[in-house]
Amino acid sequence: MTVGAAADRPGGTGRHPNRPQDAAPGPLAVEEVPWDDPDAVALRLRQEAEIHARFADADAEPGVRPRAADVVAFVLVRDRAGVALGCGGIRAIDARTGEIKRMYTAPDARGRGVGRMVLAELERIGRTHGWTRMLLETGEELPEAVGLYTACGYTRTDNYGPYVGEPLSVCFGKDLVPR
Repeated sequence: MTVGAAADRPGGTGRHPNRPQDAAPGPLAVEEVPWDDPDAVALRLRQEAEIHARFADADAEPGVRPRAADVVAFVLVRDRAGVALGCGGIRAIDARTGEIKRMYTAPDARGRGVGRMVLAELERIGRTHGWTRMLLETGEELPEAVGLYTACGYTRTDNYGPYVGEPLSVCFGKDLVPR
């Protein structure tokens, strides 16, 4: 059934029966927000909770956790009702390289292109900072994340920085082409 099909039936609501009411279908918008934006904080907490639920040893994070002082930009994707569905941030590794941090899409919004929108906006922002490469780390046991990154042009690279020698970490990189 398509999203609009219910509206065509007598008594239909126009809402998909399997989509929660807070994930309104329709156009999505991406916006840059401060690190401490309440919706950004809430999505990061949901991400941490999901990671902890999936992996017993998820308390250990190699390297320095991202924070307001080092995150260059943080973006949210919202649905037409203004509900935050996904997020991600970037911080500088050096003058030419950025690192993607805290990518997350709410489970009820997956498969709608939210992650692709976040990545595209973070790459755009990175270009404005003169960066020519983006790097990221994810978990080997997160196949959906690996699939998103490879579908968006990221390729596996040697583990870098704090991820060197981390057996569960996998790193990806992408050269940014000026636009």
